[in-house]
Amino acid sequence: MADRLPSSLKLHHSIEIEFPCEYLLKGGEDMVLLEPSRIEDRYKPLPLVPNDTIEKRYPWLNRSETTRQSYYPATSVFDADIFSEFSDDDDELEATDDLADDLERLSEYVGSSKLEVITYLPSNLDEDERPTCDCPIRVRICRTTLLKREDGEVEELPPAIYEYTVGYWNDISIDDALNQNWENDLFDIMHQVLDRDVRSVQFTLEDQGFDYDEEIDSDLWVPSRQMPIDQGIGKFATSLTKRELERYNNTLAHDDRLLECPSCFEDYDETDNRAVLLPCSTKHCMCFSCLEQWCIQNGLDKVSCPHCRQRLMPPKMAPQTMANYLDLSAPFTPDPQFTDYENAERSYASLDCIASIEDETLILIDHDLLIDAWNTIVPCGFDRNVPARLIPVKAPEAWFFFRSFLQTVKQHHGRTTTAQKLYRTLRLKVFEALRAEFIANGMDKFLNAGERARLEKRPELTPMRMDFRPFVEKSLDRIVQMAKKHGAVVSPEAGTDLAAETDKD
Repeated sequence: MADRLPSSLKLHHSIEIEFPCEYLLKGGEDMVLLEPSRIEDRYKPLPLVPNDTIEKRYPWLNRSETTRQSYYPATSVFDADIFSEFSDDDDELEATDDLADDLERLSEYVGSSKLEVITYLPSNLDEDERPTCDCPIRVRICRTTLLKREDGEVEELPPAIYEYTVGYWNDISIDDALNQNWENDLFDIMHQVLDRDVRSVQFTLEDQGFDYDEEIDSDLWVPSRQMPIDQGIGKFATSLTKRELERYNNTLAHDDRLLECPSCFEDYDETDNRAVLLPCSTKHCMCFSCLEQWCIQNGLDKVSCPHCRQRLMPPKMAPQTMANYLDLSAPFTPDPQFTDYENAERSYASLDCIASIEDETLILIDHDLLIDAWNTIVPCGFDRNVPARLIPVKAPEAWFFFRSFLQTVKQHHGRTTTAQKLYRTLRLKVFEALRAEFIANGMDKFLNAGERARLEKRPELTPMRMDFRPFVEKSLDRIVQMAKKHGAVVSPEAGTDLAAETDKD
């Protein structure tokens, strides 16, 4: 099985990993998740900018961006008539107990395989045998394979089950024996090596009704990059020195005086047990230590008074306390707590707040501005910890993206239009280019009549890598907004001269 990065627009066999799949468990077995790799040195994956508008449009590491999928060039097409001539003993599509060998053979055919995976504890382990290490943990894999025919139909092979141990995968990883991309994908997602793997596991668990934080202890991660608790408390509460507390008590009735913390019953002092007056009532007070724990437990943005349950943090200040908070009204400044990739993504937050597809701002199509925006956004739009084969901008399809983009901005240079129409034109031309390549490689013959008809009308339906379409749309959205930000806006009186051509498209 060739281990290179083929185009999804050419003959290929794709292998997708889904983990964890709880339905694979048998009676008495328990699902168990391994701790994410290097969890003690990592931040739990959270939106890089906690903003409802951005998260709705571009969810942080959404499902398509977290799917583990590898591609292999195919050299054969399934023919039912030919394969019917083989006996069972000679059938090269017959499953064995060796997953790698089976995929080596099957990946020669145009089609796809899906590996559904679960890590579990066998039912015959006694309580005292429950592992403190991952060696006794088993790995069960269910492979389903679809082989495509040239008439648009598919041949579904019988599901096959494979059994391993986690120790087996760890050993071949240590020995550098993970020879194929799908093997690396399987190892990485089981160990949640990358942030995208963590998010993928979260998505899959949610679909099955599980809470990720109940499976993986949240306290194991490095504390989130957010406002310190003591600073957050200072946003809504007032700490009192002993002298200030005495003066304050003199204003209260004798029975209402604040002498000890109602939570730990310790007398107020000048240290961690100092009195902190809450904003909801003149009589609601706690020691700093107890309030700090209460905020840690509930979150600064959601913490409420333990006496009356009134929300403590003012609504306008609550967003400032969230993990990875960024003030979008201020000029962006890189934060050393974040990687270069994360800082780049955070710097685009102001662009992501505006949807180009809805933006009626009139702009001048300036070739230089748009190319500069491309060079700023697209080459840097990936995490350097992610393998190159998982990065859309490094995929073979990216060439058609760039060529189409370059041709379109050159063709329309100097014209005026709205941001919306420019975005739609660029998007249409990119997907038309991808569709043309798909058809030129004969891939359309593997579609049925209905799929071909839909593809003819809607080029964005061209089958491609799962993460490539959202990559194109997000990149174009940011490019248009960046060009607009850097001077492409023109006065409404200038009018638009791209509408007619866009309508023709």
